[in-house]
Amino acid sequence: MNLHSVVKHAGLTDKEAKVYLSCLELGSSNVADISHRARINRVTTYDVLEKLMAKGLVNSLTKKGVRFFDATDPAIVAADMKRREVEFRKALPE
Repeated sequence: MNLHSVVKHAGLTDKEAKVYLSCLELGSSNVADISHRARINRVTTYDVLEKLMAKGLVNSLTKKGVRFFDATDPAIVAADMKRREVEFRKALPE
């Protein structure tokens, strides 16, 4: 299973997976660079980045009037997913 498939399996759409992985690969980047890397148009990339920020997978920072985006560290994402799994299992009836 490739990394894109793994990220999609974690509950992301195809475009969300492409944008998240592009953010990981590029580091702190603007939308133009992310959209180019993800091969998704810039307007759609803005929408996807907003969804990823709502999910806690991407953060943004504005420098000199330009908005930059960073992917959340995959180790933090994995730890959060593990915590949710544990909570889910505890909530299941016996």
